[in-house]
Amino acid sequence: MKKLNYKMVGLSIISILSLTFTSAMAENDACDCYAPYKEHIVQYADEHNPDNHIITINYDTMQLLNIEPVEGSSNHHADPMGTLSGANYMMLVAKGSYFTTVWDIKSDTFIKKINLPFRPRSSDTYNKKRNLILLNSRDRPAAVLIDAQKLKMVGRAGFNIRCNHYEADPIESNFLLYSNKENFDPNFKCYAPDYGGDQISGHPLWLSANEFIIIDRANRAIHVYKIKKDDDLYSTKLVQTIRTNSSMHQMIPRDKNNPHNKIFFGMTEGNKDLNIAPRVYKFKLKHGKLKITGIAEFEKDKIEGMFGHNLYISPNKKYLYAPVAAHYILGKSITNDRDRKNILQFFNKIKNRSHFSEAFKRFVAWKGISYYQNIFKEFKKQGEVFIIRTKNMKVKKVVEAGYGAGHVAFSKQKHLAIVTNHLDNFVTIIDTKHKKFIKNIPLNFEREGIFNLTQSHMQHVSEDGEYYYNFWTDGGRFFRINLDTLELDGSIYTGGVPIQGNFYKEVNTTCDIPAPDTNDGFGELFEDTPDLNDVSKDMFKSETIYSKRFRKRFRRFHKWFNRDDD
Repeated sequence: MKKLNYKMVGLSIISILSLTFTSAMAENDACDCYAPYKEHIVQYADEHNPDNHIITINYDTMQLLNIEPVEGSSNHHADPMGTLSGANYMMLVAKGSYFTTVWDIKSDTFIKKINLPFRPRSSDTYNKKRNLILLNSRDRPAAVLIDAQKLKMVGRAGFNIRCNHYEADPIESNFLLYSNKENFDPNFKCYAPDYGGDQISGHPLWLSANEFIIIDRANRAIHVYKIKKDDDLYSTKLVQTIRTNSSMHQMIPRDKNNPHNKIFFGMTEGNKDLNIAPRVYKFKLKHGKLKITGIAEFEKDKIEGMFGHNLYISPNKKYLYAPVAAHYILGKSITNDRDRKNILQFFNKIKNRSHFSEAFKRFVAWKGISYYQNIFKEFKKQGEVFIIRTKNMKVKKVVEAGYGAGHVAFSKQKHLAIVTNHLDNFVTIIDTKHKKFIKNIPLNFEREGIFNLTQSHMQHVSEDGEYYYNFWTDGGRFFRINLDTLELDGSIYTGGVPIQGNFYKEVNTTCDIPAPDTNDGFGELFEDTPDLNDVSKDMFKSETIYSKRFRKRFRRFHKWFNRDDD
């Protein structure tokens, strides 16, 4: 037996490993796996018609990287299809079109279009265990499930829900709310009775790996669904519907990083015309259903202009920050006799003072009261932030903010809450330790007059708590605030009206991503639905099926009621 030449064996192994490594590197280079990723980027959707874009910025270096034109109308959301640190794709939600587009985050390249049975609302929720995106509708309380790897629809829910039965109670016995069969007609459109615009579904949310909700703003309800996998598709089952005092905009988990979280909060919008103040609800998920465990009530005597929007929880999970856009109106209208009498006495005193000129006395006597009334009638709308204890749902403090207060971001390190004021020209800073107002930071940017918001829906605080970022929307200017000095620190002009986006630290895009399916799942789930992108625009202006049916029944009833019994 020959003696083994260990040296030759070693060289052979090294040679084989070298060839394997070279081959692997060649494959990796071919698919660009190891190309440097643009770390710390933010991507915003710009829905300014007709020039819809996606804007990419490096927010560390404050550099504009790319502006890419996108397909569709009113691209509002730019949602990652996965976690912020692990998504490969991003979904651009075109709220004015019957489709959504998918883009590669790393390269800013278009991947595919997914046709939809409705105009989409948002897809800002992710089921990590199932790798599913929940995308809901702008026009009706319905949603589809999208596989975040195959990039196709694999489930549907809510297409049997009818509209505008928000006064029916109890909901379980309300046969009008649900149809016996699903309805995929694109003409079907609901209307919201409260604030929040024309978006019928609120923000989508996964309660767990197996349950999700559809917030139904048309019926002031929350529908809870359970999912079950059937081969490559998912079936959905409605298991619960909860009424709220007015329509709800959003629900949030107590701990979004805990996959076993059971506590949720949601704020309703209110309706000042009906004297309904917003509320904040506390829910507990138990056995796949939600139970209301607490309610925070707002003052009804200050309801003028008040409406709820988004809700935020402090880093220590002890407090909710609930911004309201215009909680009350400063100033006073002179309408009662007592106020008129007091003002008259005031001006009479001035008139009787000898050192005032006769001309001034005549002015006071003839014009004074009406002039003073006009001063009092001038008002300034302002927002406020309600700070609520999560444990007992009691309002701890109310802090003044700007008009259109709608979003809150936190710097845990500096104990600050930064409030986005959608309709004002400053950002509000709150001390989270002492729950008190610190200052308003002015944003000295000009408005271009092409949109109604001054500040966007998506804000961000850096991981170290040093900087706050947002967009001046009506003027297309990305800005940064130094949270040490509490001053504006810099800005980038992009143009357009950037609305909603996401801040990425880094995305672990790799070469082993399976190619997405070529189809979008539309034919499998909605076989009888026409191609919504090829139909005439006039088709979508007709009445809903329900309203036609209601009018037909009403005519029958009217004919029967007025029949001649003789």
